Amino acid sequence: MPNSVAAKKSTQLAKTVSNSKSPIKAIASLAKPARQPKATKKAVPAKQAPIKADAKKSKPVKTEAIKKPKLIRDSFTLPQADHDLIKQCKKTALAGGRETKKSEVLRAAIQSFAALNAAQQLAAYSRLQSIALGRPKSK
Repeated sequence: MPNSVAAKKSTQLAKTVSNSKSPIKAIASLAKPARQPKATKKAVPAKQAPIKADAKKSKPVKTEAIKKPKLIRDSFTLPQADHDLIKQCKKTALAGGRETKKSEVLRAAIQSFAALNAAQQLAAYSRLQSIALGRPKSK
């Protein structure tokens, strides 16, 4: 009987090798013993955790988050006299009990300027000293 089993294996090996693109993989697959199917476990119903009274409470409704405005970094040139005016405004705010930054002074001034009518804005533009645009030349 062992000869008949060996004969069957050799013919099976010959067929597999001739049909396969990779004879080495074909031989290796025949050398491996066949896998036995794993025993399946019976389904066990999961125990449910007791529901606590706190879990039944609904979560508080979130109010819509306030979006922060997009900040833009910018630079500009201004005369020393205008820069001194910004310093004076900061000192005035400090004397009033509020420490301010230069950007806050400029933002407040812009908002006040925007509240003026067109004629008042044009008059303010005409009072400005003309300055050269761009960065100063390096020495």
